[in-house]
Amino acid sequence: MKRQRLAERRKAIGLSQEQLAVLIGVDTTTIGRWERAEASPQPAHRPKLAKALQVSVNELAVLLIATHTGRTIPRTTGVPATPHDIDMPGSATTATNSHDASAGRFSVLSARLSSALLYPTPSATTQPVTAKSLTNAAMEAWDLRQRTQYEALGHLLAELIPQAEAYAADANTYDATTANEALVHLYNAASSLLKRLGNNLLAAVAADRAVRTALLSDSPALIACAKYRLANVLLAAGRLDEALTTAFNGADHVDVGRVNVPHRQGIRGGLLLTAAVAAARKSDRATAYELLGEAHIASQLLGKDVANLYTIFGPTNVAIHHVQIAMELGDAREAIRRGQQVNPRNLPNGLAERRGQFLIDMARAHILKREYQAATTALVHAERVAPQELELSDQAYGAISVLLSHPRANLATELRALAKRIDHKA
Repeated sequence: MKRQRLAERRKAIGLSQEQLAVLIGVDTTTIGRWERAEASPQPAHRPKLAKALQVSVNELAVLLIATHTGRTIPRTTGVPATPHDIDMPGSATTATNSHDASAGRFSVLSARLSSALLYPTPSATTQPVTAKSLTNAAMEAWDLRQRTQYEALGHLLAELIPQAEAYAADANTYDATTANEALVHLYNAASSLLKRLGNNLLAAVAADRAVRTALLSDSPALIACAKYRLANVLLAAGRLDEALTTAFNGADHVDVGRVNVPHRQGIRGGLLLTAAVAAARKSDRATAYELLGEAHIASQLLGKDVANLYTIFGPTNVAIHHVQIAMELGDAREAIRRGQQVNPRNLPNGLAERRGQFLIDMARAHILKREYQAATTALVHAERVAPQELELSDQAYGAISVLLSHPRANLATELRALAKRIDHKA
């Protein structure tokens, strides 16, 4: 391809810095720093950036080299220092959120959870655990996660994971099967939270432990739900081919062609949706919509939206993913059209995380269509539904930053108040 720089390529395809920022989920300041060679895109951002610029990941590497030629890149954590370092698509380097979501009060939480995974030491001050208490704790963790009570979730997991590991490993444990099942769900919750805190490396560690523990059981559903979590971590890290492979492998464990059980239908559907998102991020529109179609059929067979430790799936969840897929493909008009057909109230109670992400996607779509009032309304609604989800979302941060660059009398006050509430500098 022609030796262009990032800014030249962006302008050549008719994108503003604001539009590019919304497509990727960062703020316009970050786009400017990339284009001025003051920083380099994190590995997790590169597949989205390549797709938005309508180039392959390898062609993006050429654009980055051209952008940085003759420039000195600041040597800071996670930022490549030479053009050679830039040409590393798919690197396993841990991505950090552009607004550093793990800073502030979340830094202590991240440190506690990391220690629980890497240096587990059961607390001597807590009550002894049992298989039943671990199962109850796994359900409590799932509930906290869905209600986006992330601080409470992190402290609970940091306390429980070392105890659960010690109990499950005890040769005298009477019900090791139940204990291991609870441990899988606790690992899954830890992986999900670490991903939100921007620590994809430890999120992958937790997800891998969930898979390994699940493989000790004879439960295809447990194995599949662990692989669902691993696929989502790989997705967040930009490892799209591995995310697809892991999702398909997980779906094979609950192949309803062999055993048509509603419980398995839901797990398989969730894995298909994850695969669809991965395909969309690869700009493979045909595969993304084919997988969405398969998930739609599974949701119709299921007949309702279900939410449990194993899966969240059903017709409403598929409809929400139609919005997400459209945004992954950069089709704001289709995202808004699909979003207008979604009624989040049809989701089971307590799924604040799913409702919050839907509203963030809708806000991003409205920004791309320059519908700033509608975008602001969606973000304010998202804060009411899931405040900590908004606080930890790169996409929400980018959307707020773009909106604040277009101050209007009827928006600026509301937006600055929102930015201040979620600890962003307005």
